[in-house]
Amino acid sequence: MILNVEQTIINYLNKFGFLFENDTLVLLEDIKIDKKIKEIKDKYKKKRNELKKYRDTALDKIKEIALSTADSQGQETADELNETILDMIEKKKQRIKQLYYLKSAYLNTQQAKEIEKTLKMYKNTKIISGVALASLIIYTSFQIYKDTNDKYKKNCGKKTGKEKEKCILNNRIIALKKRLNFLNGATIKCNKSKDPVKCKDKLDEEMLKIKEKIEDHIKNIATLAYRTTEIGY
Repeated sequence: MILNVEQTIINYLNKFGFLFENDTLVLLEDIKIDKKIKEIKDKYKKKRNELKKYRDTALDKIKEIALSTADSQGQETADELNETILDMIEKKKQRIKQLYYLKSAYLNTQQAKEIEKTLKMYKNTKIISGVALASLIIYTSFQIYKDTNDKYKKNCGKKTGKEKEKCILNNRIIALKKRLNFLNGATIKCNKSKDPVKCKDKLDEEMLKIKEKIEDHIKNIATLAYRTTEIGY
């Protein structure tokens, strides 16, 4: 599952931005940078597609010219010219391909330079605080949990009784584990904050709570299975 990162940050700021007034501007600047970089990538992607289209058109034209040349000759002369024509075609094809690779490499270099220039424009931007970054990461992890849980919960709609309870608990465990994995992988991002220790401590605290919830759900499933066995339903 892929979240819309930009929209997630905006939703977060709408809800909690007032708590992190100084960091809100930093996060908004990050969104601007991401938008700018995307615009640059889209621009060069369009140029690469146009270059590829030009290459394919040029190759098709060479093929057409070669075929028309062969058809305009008699059978005997066509056979004699065949080797010469094929050699000419191959040389022109290689030349077009070489130009394509050179221009493509040039576009890649230009794209990298523009992105680097854009990043340098924002290099003096203040770094977000550890607590604010941790809060944003936790908020994002909750969206992952919510989306995953809602998705799997639909599978339990047709079930009833104990089977439905068990299905819902299993779905919650899956969603919580995804949230836990996301938080664990995002911990390294704390190094980019003003105070990495506070950021990691807050994430560790949240991960501990999630682990406890997972254990509780596992116990509830075991209890449910025991009740089913003992009571017979």
